[in-house]
Order: sequence, then C-alpha cells, then structure tokens
Amino acid sequence: MAEDKKLVLIVDDEADYIKVLSLYFSNAGMEVVGVTSGKKALKAFDARLPDAVILDVNMPKMDGAEVCSTMRAKMGLKPIPIIALTGYHSAETKAKMMAFGADLYLTKPVEMKRLIQHVTKLIPNNR
Repeated sequence: MAEDKKLVLIVDDEADYIKVLSLYFSNAGMEVVGVTSGKKALKAFDARLPDAVILDVNMPKMDGAEVCSTMRAKMGLKPIPIIALTGYHSAETKAKMMAFGADLYLTKPVEMKRLIQHVTKLIPNNR
C-alpha cells in the first residue's frame, strides 16, 4: 500500500549519490524524492511533507544549514527528522547543523544499512 510507505526527501548536489541512496531506501520499502539543490528541496518540502529528510551539508548557492533552518521554520511542531550528511566532518560544522535543527549528523561514506536504521528509528510512528 503506497499510503503506508514513509517518504524520504534526499537532498544532495550529486545526482549519482541521490540515485544510490534512492535505491537503498526504495529497497527498504520507502518512497523517495531526490533533489539536487536547496531551492528544489524547499519546493519538494512544500509540495509534500516528507517523513524524514537526508540533507547534504555542502551545496552551492544554498547550503544545508540554510535549508535545514528554513525547513524547521516551515514544519512548526511537526516532528520531521533531518539527518545532515557530509563528506567534510568538522566539530564546527556539526555544531552549526545541530543548532540549525538537524537531528543527526553523519559523515560520508556512510554504511547504507546504518543510515536506513537511523531514519527508521527517527521517523515518528504517528505519521
């Protein structure tokens, strides 16, 4: 049943990485929307609220912190988890993303099984 599938919004400026993540999440029984920019992410978010967001930190024009902050403001009290994902780990970037509303901060490469487990655990059961 399609309505029972959890929707995951994947935001990354690398289209090939979106394809890889989409394959894994689809195989885990989730619906996926993948976009390659912060601007597209906000449009997709407005069109249909996801159950979880996987958000690249380093993107051109609109970075992950700005996208995260904007999404948090738009969702109000809805508990939609945002997982920040980056290839460049630093304590400063992690603190920034968490301050802007990320629920979890992970570095690439990430084990796909572990990422899916995190998303599944973070998605509220009432959605």
